[in-house]
Amino acid sequence: MLLCKRVGVLALLALLGMAAQAAVRLPAVLGDGMVLQRDHPIAIWGVARPGEAVTVSLRKAQQRAVAGADGQWAVTLPAMTAGGPYTMTVVGENTLTVTNILIGEVWVCAGQSNMEWPVINTNAADAEIAAADYPAIHLYYPPKTPSLVPLPETAGHWAVCAPATVPQFSAVGYFFAREIARREKVPIGMINAAQGGSTAEQWTPPATLKTLPDFAPVLAKRAAQWPDFAQRQQELLTQRLAWQQATRAIDAGYRAHWFDPATAVTDWKTMDLPRWMDGEMYQYLGVVWFRRDIEVPAEMAGRPLDLALGPVDDADITWVNGVPVGETMADGCYAQPRLYQLPAGLVHAGRNTVVVRVLNRGYGGGLPGYRTELRLVTRDTPVRALSLAGPWSYRIGFALKDAPPVTFALDTGPGDLYNGIIAPLTRYPIRGVLWYQGESNVGRAGQYRTLLTAMIRSWRTAWGVGDFPFFIVQLPNLGKTNAEPTESAMAEFREAQQQVTAEPHTGLIVTIDVGDPALLHPLNKQDVGLRLALLAARDVYGQRVIAAGPVFRDLRVDGANLRVRFTSPGGLAVRGGGALTGFAIAGEDRKFAWATAVIAGDTVILAAPTVPHPIAVRYNWDDAPRGNLINPAGLPAMPFRTDSWGRK
Repeated sequence: MLLCKRVGVLALLALLGMAAQAAVRLPAVLGDGMVLQRDHPIAIWGVARPGEAVTVSLRKAQQRAVAGADGQWAVTLPAMTAGGPYTMTVVGENTLTVTNILIGEVWVCAGQSNMEWPVINTNAADAEIAAADYPAIHLYYPPKTPSLVPLPETAGHWAVCAPATVPQFSAVGYFFAREIARREKVPIGMINAAQGGSTAEQWTPPATLKTLPDFAPVLAKRAAQWPDFAQRQQELLTQRLAWQQATRAIDAGYRAHWFDPATAVTDWKTMDLPRWMDGEMYQYLGVVWFRRDIEVPAEMAGRPLDLALGPVDDADITWVNGVPVGETMADGCYAQPRLYQLPAGLVHAGRNTVVVRVLNRGYGGGLPGYRTELRLVTRDTPVRALSLAGPWSYRIGFALKDAPPVTFALDTGPGDLYNGIIAPLTRYPIRGVLWYQGESNVGRAGQYRTLLTAMIRSWRTAWGVGDFPFFIVQLPNLGKTNAEPTESAMAEFREAQQQVTAEPHTGLIVTIDVGDPALLHPLNKQDVGLRLALLAARDVYGQRVIAAGPVFRDLRVDGANLRVRFTSPGGLAVRGGGALTGFAIAGEDRKFAWATAVIAGDTVILAAPTVPHPIAVRYNWDDAPRGNLINPAGLPAMPFRTDSWGRK
């Protein structure tokens, strides 16, 4: 499945090919509202006409570069302390001004859907969003752009954290940033680079995967199929553009210019949005045009705005007052929230028209998000928002059965998300990475240990800013709780995640107690973000905090008992009081039985009548275990086992 993008990766490659002939230009990540990493040399780069002199000025620093034959130029400004907002100017044959720049701490949120999971879908979402007024926290939304080749840049934009901008941001990332900003009192920049359903190998550079026996054959087979990946991307671009042109020719909306505000809609039908298309439009395959006339108050007119539509199933092209403002046209983007930037002056006081052309190629269809996602929001301060939820006019453009067949779809594979999302960011210095991923790799624990370790090393090499902190979220409780001790692929995977932390400057938080056995996406992301922040406070910012629960230290056999000692500042405790649970012990026969457990200082004493000669212990070894060992700070003990029986 080709994942979604707001600006097509293939079109972007064509754009970059022309960049050397263009005026001086910056990549999207170096835009208004960016947060630069404090205490680190600042990289600024872009494209210009070959031979064009470019001067970059920020605060008291100024550097000059000359664009090379390929149009590329770069400068490095000296490291700066936290502060802002500042303005940067880039002067060549034209002048660029970048405003509202902060200098502080920059973190990347990466992984799959539980990292991508937005604030709007978490516990107490309404209250959290209403309180999310943090001008010193800025949020960056890169497009989710898989690519066969490493991209030098992609689209994206920075937003100031506010009730109008935070709903679609990574909840884990936001709650982490909020706590770090409170503790460090410096600006925070969060880059939301997660993609639902992704595997770790998709985030790993192909060059690294070629060194791993499990993945080298896959890459070799792919290379045999497409010897020239750049040529393959160009072929896809050509095929996509040809399909789009062909469908425009049969689209009644294009022929009649339905994007024009002057279009009469008296014969259009009405649908309340957001919603899945239902009724006579249920699972309609083809193009449907939606239109809404809105009254914009004077205080929002003339200002730069964000148009938020929530997810659109599957693809869209969107106009405001007849002007195209954005498109998301690739496969697989049905869950991707749309957020299009509108320039100052496009929206005026009074009546304005929003038109969304929706293409549905399979099931579902429409704008199926939450009512709070559908809105027009000011991008500067003071923040104002206008809801777009409610009745929209709609009309069918064409049926998919009448369109040419799709020939340009590409199954994403190993390395494609690294190429499209991470590679364009590696010139942008960061403090560290938060990683919440693994559900798509469960069942491959042994492979994952090697893969994730290699991925971490490759990212650090690519960024070139040293062994930055890499903090991992251990998967929470999910699925069945077994009545008797048993083997568990989920538990073995959690063990593999913990083993990856043997790599220097990595860390792991335990979330075994804040998941929901019935939900792949648990709603309590507050505790996840807070625990990551505690880890960063201790290991990065040097604060004296308890950042982890009890961790297994050693085991001693004492007759019919096992004495398990833990490292746990502050001691051991039982969540909620009562009996301590979650421990199973076994003898030489490898048959585990639940054990009675008693805390004695930093030790837990275990015994089971059916195991007279125990030699091994497991704790919380299940898909959705219910062990309740914590420290006095309420942080849970890390699941573990002392045996290696059946380890893959």
